Amino acid sequence: MSEWISVKDKKAPSGKDVLVTDEERCWVAQTWDEVDIFLASHPDYKRMPENEWGIPFTTYSKPTHWMPLPPPPKE
Repeated sequence: MSEWISVKDKKAPSGKDVLVTDEERCWVAQTWDEVDIFLASHPDYKRMPENEWGIPFTTYSKPTHWMPLPPPPKE
């Protein structure tokens, strides 16, 4: 099992889904090398970070920690 990694200690890998927390909630998000924010990941939109109104899936919560997602089930 993975341990939580502080965003102060290590940046999450760019463009990869990771589990994040703000110490109140957990959600799946991505970040990129060019920006210092996390965008909430939404698999129903073919990996596009926008919804039907064209608004990015941004969150006002600032994650304090992240961890890699576990592998999906094999079946």
